Amino acid sequence: MHDLTHSNIPTRSVDIGPAKPKKTIVVHAKDTFINYSHPAQLADRARRRKVSSYIGVHFRNRSRPLVRKQAKEKQQNEVHCSKAEQAVATLAYQDDASTDTTASETELGVPRDGHGLRNDPFETWPIQARASIPVAVDYFLQFYAPAHTVRPDLFSPEGGAQAVKDYFRYALQQPLMFETIVALSHANLFVSTWTDHCPDSQTLFHYGSALKRLRSQIASEDPGISAHDAVLFAIVALMGIDFLMSDMVTFQTHLSGLRRLVALRGGIEFLGWPSLLKPSIVGLETFWTYICSAPNLLRANIPITATPIEPISLSPSPQMPSTNINHCGYSDAYNDMSSLIASLQPGYRRLALECNLSPCIIDLVHKVLHFDINLHHYPNGMTRYGQPILSSNAFASSQGTPLVSAANLAVTEYAAAALASPQRTPIERLICISLLTTLLDMTRHEKLSPLYAQQLRLFEEEVLAYPLDDSEPAVRDLVAWLSLNLGQRILWPPAKALPPGWRDDRCTAMVMKVVRHFSGRWSYERLQKDVLMGFVWTDACQGGMKMAWNLGLDVLRLEREEEEALAKTQTQTQT
Repeated sequence: MHDLTHSNIPTRSVDIGPAKPKKTIVVHAKDTFINYSHPAQLADRARRRKVSSYIGVHFRNRSRPLVRKQAKEKQQNEVHCSKAEQAVATLAYQDDASTDTTASETELGVPRDGHGLRNDPFETWPIQARASIPVAVDYFLQFYAPAHTVRPDLFSPEGGAQAVKDYFRYALQQPLMFETIVALSHANLFVSTWTDHCPDSQTLFHYGSALKRLRSQIASEDPGISAHDAVLFAIVALMGIDFLMSDMVTFQTHLSGLRRLVALRGGIEFLGWPSLLKPSIVGLETFWTYICSAPNLLRANIPITATPIEPISLSPSPQMPSTNINHCGYSDAYNDMSSLIASLQPGYRRLALECNLSPCIIDLVHKVLHFDINLHHYPNGMTRYGQPILSSNAFASSQGTPLVSAANLAVTEYAAAALASPQRTPIERLICISLLTTLLDMTRHEKLSPLYAQQLRLFEEEVLAYPLDDSEPAVRDLVAWLSLNLGQRILWPPAKALPPGWRDDRCTAMVMKVVRHFSGRWSYERLQKDVLMGFVWTDACQGGMKMAWNLGLDVLRLEREEEEALAKTQTQTQT
């Protein structure tokens, strides 16, 4: 072996005796590394100490065990969402072999791979990292964005999945927009846990942080910064949270600011993201027009001291479906009105033939009942993020789990615009109410904004105004279906006893009108077969309407018992 550290080989003197050869190695003090050339040298303590010292300095362990231990502990404490940390109870629709409706758990986590954007080891969120962010991001990408931002009438399934990815990448570059996405997703995810319309702490934190960022960015004198597309997206998201909190004062404040920023950009046609941003703004304006058309709903949510802003009408893009109820076209699959009417459910078909409905209302009914992929039920539950939707069932089918989709929201805007139009006849208004109540509450497990319950209460007044005895058979059937449908939604969850104050409740009066008219002649099974199933019919309708009918029978029984007791008392008094 040779010395590995010096170019000059150290001198060595070797004395070899005649009997036993003996080597004597001389080690110079300048040597810093020594190779063993003979086993006997292993016993030399000085050599071993010098070799160990050199190895310890130049070849020491660089793994840093303390740092490795701390990294391992941090990894164990990190929040992972490979499995759902938060689960939302969804109402599973009945299968063919099922006889009852049960609640199931739906996972909200998205599986990650080693290269996924949301699995970044450095947690490169554009805002302050918090444990609530991964859960909100999972919910946004898997549920909210595909359902509320991408409209199937503007995107193909593959194009919609790519639009969600591009939208999220853009949000990662804009802290304000990303903060509002997290706040909106968290609000929708945990709205069922709110008490007295007060959001949870995480939603309030991100909502407040988003407002601070919004004020800072709008304060800029540069219109390119204050009226950036990301700012407009952020305001739209904040308005969604305002609606969930029933804060219509803040809602209209944000709407007023949104209008000014759009004006700074030169109008809605000059905005970016024409297939995502503009439909959202047009939808908000349509919703506000509908709110302003209901004075009772407006007064109930906006104080007298606050003056409501006037609704405006925004013209849609050429590639965007019109929300103008007076301008509509038939579906591509139908060439004339007769074939379109023939495709409707029996109850709506009779109304179209007997009540002289306008073509736009008939087209609206068709869109709701046969919109296929645009008003879809996912046959096998929720779709995964990034996977296109290639098949679906019609809305009128009871198979699969119904979801509030972006196309669903588009038709909701269409129905709301119809209710806001003064050109609608009373029968057409009833039809729009029947569709709108179904569209606004497609799932029974979600707790929606209290504004929704107030809308249902306003619809009660119109439904109660129609007598069943003097109405045409087609109108009578619609009023019966609508009365039980509104009743089962307001009375939900199922109660074993009548609600407090049921005698003076309009909902009870609406249900009792149907029960008194049909109970003496028909059973519920016949009513369901001949009347109720002629309109929108799902498993939720099946269970809820029967519950409302049974409550009505309980009221009739109580009334008979009270009448008998009163008659008995009067008889005893007379005797």
